[in-house]
Amino acid sequence: DGTTKILGVGQAPSRGVRKGEIVDFETAMKCVLEALSDAETKSDVMIKGVYVGVTGAHIQSFNNRGCVMLPDDHEEIDEQDIEDVKINAREVSIPAQNAFLHSIIQHYHVDGQDGVLNPVGMLGQKLEADFHIIHGVRTRIQNTIRCVKELPLEVEDVVFNALASAQVVLTQQQKNLGTV
Repeated sequence: DGTTKILGVGQAPSRGVRKGEIVDFETAMKCVLEALSDAETKSDVMIKGVYVGVTGAHIQSFNNRGCVMLPDDHEEIDEQDIEDVKINAREVSIPAQNAFLHSIIQHYHVDGQDGVLNPVGMLGQKLEADFHIIHGVRTRIQNTIRCVKELPLEVEDVVFNALASAQVVLTQQQKNLGTV
């Protein structure tokens, strides 16, 4: 149903990290292990997988529009068309040392009609979508991932911290209005 149930919270002093980036790998890893042990004790659950949050001055973002032309005999816009326009929007040049983190849909456009919330099922020849693209320096992201995998934990996904926070604190109405 989309709800989250907190079973326990683990805490440890933040050492080996400055402004969200690892500056001392061994020390940071020990702090993660301490927080993990605390969370497992408080929740009485053995944690096997985690979502890793990343942040830092290396994280950048920009807006980009993806576009796909649909054939004349195309019945209606479907989920594959949505995926195709998302892939098209990500086909942009970012620095070679960077990795994509997220592409967040902002708006769809069907044959020039702006503000389409969900184009699935609509007819159209030109599907466009505005996305907010978030990326960061690959090695800095990988250092954070390695810090967790060394424990060993399975990394379920990597999430930009500000985006993760927004998902928790914003109301659905605020999200619908475009707050990220």
